[in-house]
Amino acid sequence: MSNNWTPLWNIIVDSSLWEEEDWVCKVFITMLAIKDPDHVVRLTAYQIGKKANKSEAEVLKALEILSQPDKKRIEPQEFEGRRVKRVDGGWLMLNGKKYQEMVQDLIRQRQQAQWMRDERMIERAVVNREGLDPSRLSPALRARYEKAKAKYADKAVNKAKGKPLPGEEAYVAAVKNGELEEDLIGENRRAARDEEGSGWLAGRGEVGQADINAAVETGLEPGDLGGGGF
Repeated sequence: MSNNWTPLWNIIVDSSLWEEEDWVCKVFITMLAIKDPDHVVRLTAYQIGKKANKSEAEVLKALEILSQPDKKRIEPQEFEGRRVKRVDGGWLMLNGKKYQEMVQDLIRQRQQAQWMRDERMIERAVVNREGLDPSRLSPALRARYEKAKAKYADKAVNKAKGKPLPGEEAYVAAVKNGELEEDLIGENRRAARDEEGSGWLAGRGEVGQADINAAVETGLEPGDLGGGGF
């Protein structure tokens, strides 16, 4: 048998299953532990009993209870409260797929949260020129960091060559028209806030307002900070 694992959520102790006899709960937990990735326990009652340290008769009775609708609760339940179902070759754990998807959702949420933390770290390191030790980064994070540095360097090169950056053309026009630089900066900040949803916020974390203001004043574009650009 391969080494599999299954999540055991703490809500199990609040379920009506926990009101069953101890040997019923033990058979169920044993089946959770030994089920295949498709949520089927491909063993006979005798074999399940060997793993649960219960008699074949106890396992058969437990399977009968677990296969029946849950009469302890009035409100509707999935599969009418049944926990297992007889299938070819074994027993199907009926809510197995549901709890597997709950685990996958939790993993995705934590991965997204970590991605946003990494993005903010890269942003600070590149924009503030703090630097990161590449040897302490994972290969994937190192690649993101190097790409971010390259993009920021390209902006600096373009500015050194005299190529207009976002806001500069507006600045020249404002100077010619006698507008104050402070008015221009305020206008660009308002425009940056209007960019939310189309670049400044890109699904992997919100860029702080102070960062947006700094980016506008230094000529960075939406997407260069926090989110969609790296």
